[in-house]
Formats: sequence, structure tokens, C-alpha cells
Amino acid sequence: MFIIFIEIIAASMFFSAIICSEFDKKTGFIVFPKINKYKLIVGKYFGNLILVLIIITVYYLLIGFMGLFYYEGETSIRIFYSYGIALLYISALSSFVTFFSSFLKSVNATIVITFILLLFGFLLIDQVVALIFAEKVEPLYSLAHLGNLIVAILQDPFPNPRYTAYPFDPTNPDAGSMVSWITPSIGMGITMMLLIFVLFFTLAALLFKRRQL
Repeated sequence: MFIIFIEIIAASMFFSAIICSEFDKKTGFIVFPKINKYKLIVGKYFGNLILVLIIITVYYLLIGFMGLFYYEGETSIRIFYSYGIALLYISALSSFVTFFSSFLKSVNATIVITFILLLFGFLLIDQVVALIFAEKVEPLYSLAHLGNLIVAILQDPFPNPRYTAYPFDPTNPDAGSMVSWITPSIGMGITMMLLIFVLFFTLAALLFKRRQL
């Protein structure tokens, strides 16, 4: 779970200033050189994304070397699966944070709001949804839920069922239960991360294009 915390911090710190810093610094008053807004956001976004991908890569290299040392040269291929999911997850997180940067005016406010949302907000919403709908509704909208796939994919076998039910009254089957989702399925988790990445980055670019510097 530590890698998820690292990714949340990295996304909030590296991507909160991508767009709103342009308004803080009044770069619209700079006459020359004139830069296309789409090129600006793409350049800044992927520049920062490369930095956080390097951070994640270093983390997994350290984990891999520790695994080789403690387990005498045996490393599960599942760590490579987890690494791939982690790269995809940070892409989704960074796109989400960039979206908030496109309409908030303060860099500090963007950092605080996105950090709280990613660390606590989605978890609280997930609990409410689980309380109301139990296992009938999987929180695939939730970046917190999607991030669990990074750790779950390391397990052999993969969790099935993918949730744990806690009955309100063990003596009464009709009393209902509280559900805690463990992880999304591999296919759906990857699909949702890709969708979130494309959707929020597109929205951020469109809002930045319309917003006056």
C-alpha cells in the first residue's frame, strides 16, 4: 500500500501547478514568445509524468533487489504486472489532478484539495456506496478502489470473490451486510484507469484552452 501513498503524493505535488501556475504568474501578459496552449499543457504534463515514472521505477527496482537478496534470486513475475499497473495508475492520478489545476486559481489549494480527495474523499464515498448498495455496485469510479489492483495483482491466486461481506446480524441472513471491496478485476481496472486518464486530461486541456490568462 506504500506505493499507492507515494503515487498520491507525487501526483498532488507534481501536477497541481501545471495549469493554475500559469494564472498565478500571469503568463498571459508575456507577449513573446507566444505558445499554443495545447502544446504548453502537453509539454508540462508529460515532462512531469516522466519524472514521477522515474520515481516509481526506482521504487520497484529497490523492491526487486530486496526480493532477490532475501529470497535468494527468486522474484515473481507478478511484480512486473504490479509495476505496469502502478505506471498506469499514476497516469490516471496525474490526469485527475491536472483537471483540478485547470479551474482552480491557487496551486496550494489544488494540492490540498486533490490530496484530501485522493487520500480520504474517495474512501468515504466508497463506504457510503457500499453501505447502501452492498455488493450490487462496485466503485469503479473510485481512484482509491482502482489503486488496490497494484497490490492485489501480486497475490496468487488473485482474490475471488473480490469483496468481503460483513453481515449486520450474523443470525439473520435477511439483515443485510456491509461490503468492503478488495480490488477491481484486472481487465476492468486497466480499462477504467485508461478511461480516467484520457477523460480528465482532455477536459483539462479544453478548460485551459477556454480560460483566459
